[in-house]
Amino acid sequence: MINGIFIIIDDINGLSKTPEFANWYKSFADTMATEFRGKSPIGVMLVGYPEKLNSLFNHNPSFNRIFRHYEVEPLDKKEVSDFFTDTFHSVKMKINKDALETMVVFSSGQPTLMQEIGDSVFWEDQDNLIDETDVHKGVMEAGLRIGKKFFAPIMDKSIISPKYKSILEKMGKNPAMNFRKKDFQDAYLNEEEIKVFPDFLKKARELNILETDGMGNYNFLNVMYPLYLLSLSLKNSS
Repeated sequence: MINGIFIIIDDINGLSKTPEFANWYKSFADTMATEFRGKSPIGVMLVGYPEKLNSLFNHNPSFNRIFRHYEVEPLDKKEVSDFFTDTFHSVKMKINKDALETMVVFSSGQPTLMQEIGDSVFWEDQDNLIDETDVHKGVMEAGLRIGKKFFAPIMDKSIISPKYKSILEKMGKNPAMNFRKKDFQDAYLNEEEIKVFPDFLKKARELNILETDGMGNYNFLNVMYPLYLLSLSLKNSS
């Protein structure tokens, strides 16, 4: 006998772009709560990155009160290392220590990154022994794949305009999850770039690429963003 249904909606990128889903789900949840008096036989879980869920909340502020929030912490370094070691071992491939450490660092404990990096490195290898050369090529390819899926779709013409292009390139050549505005511009930007840097940062915040604490410190909302910019930089220089 079935007592209820549990629905998991994974990868909510598309659903978060417009208010239709947020408004529909709020109405659906209100109806279910009224009909079943708080004991609905249907449970729903949305799975996505924080910035995508924030988009839904922005579309309908009441949406935030419907769900309980559970943050899944990144895997630790040993778990990531064991994942790569066991996976490659299962197909009779070895990986040297330095190559493994590089894959662990770039994966940042994120399953999506681990999957893409592992797959890219697998196809780069030719001798069943994964070394730094294989990983370098694999990480670059994985970054481009990830960027096309998650980063490129939210980059509109305003952020990739000619006046911001050189800033994006320098972020790719000097990748970091976070930076201080003054330190970055003093170290890497020329006079013309410094003039448009505040507008660039404002646009990046509007697109949920960057967030700030209001004191000049900026942080990428997802580790995939700097990885994508790094991959573009490596591709352009190769």
